Amino acid sequence: MVNNVFWKNVKTLLKEKKLTQAALAKKCRISLRTLENWVYRDIIPGLEDALYIAKVLGVTAETLFFGSAPEGLSRDAFRIARMAEHLSPKAKKEALVIVEAINTFRQRPDGARFVHSAQFS
Repeated sequence: MVNNVFWKNVKTLLKEKKLTQAALAKKCRISLRTLENWVYRDIIPGLEDALYIAKVLGVTAETLFFGSAPEGLSRDAFRIARMAEHLSPKAKKEALVIVEAINTFRQRPDGARFVHSAQFS
């Protein structure tokens, strides 16, 4: 599942930056055949190559793996929400309560700490 997100994000960024896979491969110093194989077979490249792809595309590796957080949602809250997509309904509900608490805390202008006492059913 992460693979699909990774390559989907790469393809989106390639379109936005008007780059081809061939141009990306050249800038990353990997063969076009290797890149096409990774995309076709949905294979995540090694860490060094993933970081280099992210650098060439002008984003973080985290953005390639998880996508970008929507406006107004913290990166932590976004990552938890993305992971919650694969949970059971009860666990998803619990995770989304945590996301809401993180997001609320991050948006407080005074930065004051608070305790969120959510009861899960």
